[in-house]
Amino acid sequence: MITKFFPRRSTNFPLVIFSRPRGGRAKKHWKKTAPVLWRFEQHIFCARYMVRRLDRMFAPEVKEPRHIPDDPYAKYNRLSYFDHLHKKRKNAENIRQRGNNVYR
Repeated sequence: MITKFFPRRSTNFPLVIFSRPRGGRAKKHWKKTAPVLWRFEQHIFCARYMVRRLDRMFAPEVKEPRHIPDDPYAKYNRLSYFDHLHKKRKNAENIRQRGNNVYR
């Protein structure tokens, strides 16, 4: 992801500015003219909503775990996906063996 979006840090802009290559730049080169191919090589700046999302995605303070007192979802956040996957497969096997014909 970081290889596709390039952060540009500026002192007079509060957010980090991200630039990216144009979409579709690697498709159907045989069909495009030379000026169009040159235009696709140029990078463009991301829109403001995309900059906010990318800034949140790469900011370390957003990735830090939040500690909420008496969090009712804490036990679910500690669960492993493999436990969930095992239960899901077990339930699917039980439905296949003993369940209604509608779900087969």
